[in-house]
Amino acid sequence: KSDLVIKILLEETFDYTELFVNNVKAGQISSVLPGEYVLNVKNVPRGTLQAKLIGYKSGAPIHSATFTGQYLALNAYQKQYFNYFNTGNDFQLVNFTVQPFGNSNTSMKTMSNYPLNVTHVALLKQPIIVSNDYPFFIYRDVAIVEPGAAGTVFGQPAFKDYVVVEATKDGMNWTPISDGYDASFNNSWLTAFNANQPGNANIFVDHNIDLTNRFNVNDTLLFRQIVF
Repeated sequence: KSDLVIKILLEETFDYTELFVNNVKAGQISSVLPGEYVLNVKNVPRGTLQAKLIGYKSGAPIHSATFTGQYLALNAYQKQYFNYFNTGNDFQLVNFTVQPFGNSNTSMKTMSNYPLNVTHVALLKQPIIVSNDYPFFIYRDVAIVEPGAAGTVFGQPAFKDYVVVEATKDGMNWTPISDGYDASFNNSWLTAFNANQPGNANIFVDHNIDLTNRFNVNDTLLFRQIVF
């Protein structure tokens, strides 16, 4: 079971604030002080949605901008999952496509070269319960991604571009399952980047990440990969 949850950041004091989803009032916060609020919204159809706020001060309405998002239909929970990327049906893809990669299986790919200042997101619509017996997230990739400034590390503003896999327990707060990385992560990747060459299936790198380093056994997680 999953609900639509909307996180709201209010920077002013209001007498009350109303939330509208697809032009229908979906919730209200009374006696509103500045801060962060979370609303659970019922009876919203899956798919693209638009949300906005109207805050009231002494009866005067103040409208927010309208924000567009996706309310996704998720698969049934599992403790184990694998995907050979024959299709992208289990993913919500933004600026990724599923296509052949050399003579290997089809893969999830960005454009080559990937465009600047465009975020790529692949969200796995499969909730996975962290298992005590095998709490690992395993994948392989090729990341010919521009290295950050010399001496910077993941988490610093100058460390970009990068690839990172993140997980969430609540659909709002995302945690990297390991540090993000760029072409400097692997010598073959860096050689390809410096030579302005695309990646190929001979330079795949395997990643095997123990989820219990940052999460607990029996946590139910969603995952996404980002190229930023």
